[in-house]
Amino acid sequence: MSTVSELATQVYTLPTADGDYTFTGAKLGFGTSRRGSHINHHPNTFAPRGTRCSGCRWTDTHIFWSATDQRYIIHIVGRSIVPGEHDKIRTAWAEDADDVLDGMLISPPRHVRSSQGDTALELPQPNADALQEAAERDSDLAAVFRAWSRSN
Repeated sequence: MSTVSELATQVYTLPTADGDYTFTGAKLGFGTSRRGSHINHHPNTFAPRGTRCSGCRWTDTHIFWSATDQRYIIHIVGRSIVPGEHDKIRTAWAEDADDVLDGMLISPPRHVRSSQGDTALELPQPNADALQEAAERDSDLAAVFRAWSRSN
């Protein structure tokens, strides 16, 4: 396992809500919810709005270390191949490994909160996969991931 200062770097350009962001750094982790098959709709069609299909709509999560800024970058893109829908991009900068985890946690869906009273934050699978992969490359993220895994 390395520290982020020991990782090989390259130049990345990420689309963000405020325009492209270019930095020199390392990709630490990636996770996706995309699946190769389509579900919940007829073949050769797209899933209607409100219908889940991880072949039509999915999330890609990346974690980077920016050597330019000396901080982590969490880049989460909600992707869609459905005509008329566009990718939804969320980019967050994190000063330390704890902030990376905080930036990847989400509230449970509204229907779960109201029916079960559950307000605990969740780590969606693509985010968990990205964090687990990043933990293999960064010792600070490894400690945070181990602590999260033990408590959840």
